[in-house]
Amino acid sequence: MARKSQAQRLLDAKLTLTLWEAHGHMQEKPALFISQMIQRMERGKYPTAGQRKWLDSLTDEGVAAFPVTHNQDRLDEIDAAINTNAMQSVDVLRDFRFKIKKGWNLSEKQEAFLASLLEQALDLRENGLAELTEDEKFLVESLLRHGGTTGKNDYYGYQQGKTSFIFEVREFYKIHGTVTSRHIQSLRKMFKGVTKALTEKKHAVGNLVPAAGRNGIVMSDPYVSANGMVMIDVMAAGQLKAVPYNRVGKRLLKSEMGHDTFWDPSN
Repeated sequence: MARKSQAQRLLDAKLTLTLWEAHGHMQEKPALFISQMIQRMERGKYPTAGQRKWLDSLTDEGVAAFPVTHNQDRLDEIDAAINTNAMQSVDVLRDFRFKIKKGWNLSEKQEAFLASLLEQALDLRENGLAELTEDEKFLVESLLRHGGTTGKNDYYGYQQGKTSFIFEVREFYKIHGTVTSRHIQSLRKMFKGVTKALTEKKHAVGNLVPAAGRNGIVMSDPYVSANGMVMIDVMAAGQLKAVPYNRVGKRLLKSEMGHDTFWDPSN
């Protein structure tokens, strides 16, 4: 084999790496090795004899050095899902793609999850994103506002998953002006209590209710305030105030607590 100059070896390595990248093999060990050697040579550090031998072998073989690709039809289907507009869980799809490409078997649970993602992608390609109804829009925006407070006082980080999900949905909604059915289902499940308060409307507008120590009249449906709390507007003691939803009861008070400062006009 003719002796290669460093400049020629670097050029051959770059051309070979381009081939690996074009065929979707950049995460394979040989491609990572070639990339590492290119960086090494560009920093003025020459590869060792053993490294030069493997590098030259890879550049000489070209596409012949590529690993065997399994299940090309399934890979094409996953690629279509990955490239679907507004598709979620793309990183998961890429992980499944890597395993299938290697010829590894997925577990029954993984196969079911992959099937659901592929079905979701197909639905997005054929039908696009559904437009939210006014009720759905109100619920989504309310739950996102409430969810914005999640994790702020979580010292041990137990709610990091919730926080990440809320950020994901908020960004998705900002871009697309809608969310997926999976987003809505997850939000409702994550915040069951808030969802119930916003949707059941057990305190109808105009009803007399006990609220924060006074009997008053409900003036609004429940809503989520800017600081993430579920509130409801009540008129009592001559004052119209936003009352925390959990401070509104069902049975009217026989004796109001006049000493309660909540309804003090100065507050």
